[in-house]
Amino acid sequence: MERALNPKAQVAKRGRVVTGIRVTHSGPLPAPQTLAGYEQILPGAAERIFKMAETAQKSTNCLNIWNLILGFFVYAIAACTSIGIICLAAYALYLNKPLAAGIIGALVMMVLAVLGYKTVTKK
Repeated sequence: MERALNPKAQVAKRGRVVTGIRVTHSGPLPAPQTLAGYEQILPGAAERIFKMAETAQKSTNCLNIWNLILGFFVYAIAACTSIGIICLAAYALYLNKPLAAGIIGALVMMVLAVLGYKTVTKK
């Protein structure tokens, strides 16, 4: 019972204290010490690692640009389609078909509401 309440009692009985150090590193490149170790083992390795990281970064940037462009075109196509369907609803009203115009208009509004909701919640 005394050992559970008093951690110093455990240390006194064993006669030693264990400490540890945790070193963490995060990033596209290894930690400087690791990079220096690679360079010692294989001269030129650090330069190859830097080139590999730069190439990966360029690829990521290119994919991000394509995602932006495709996203723009998807929304442009959705907007044009919505305008076309609204025109179709107006034409149905012109032909004196209010039920068809109402159904078409309601569907357009629901689709636009869902797209708008997804856009807002995505951010």
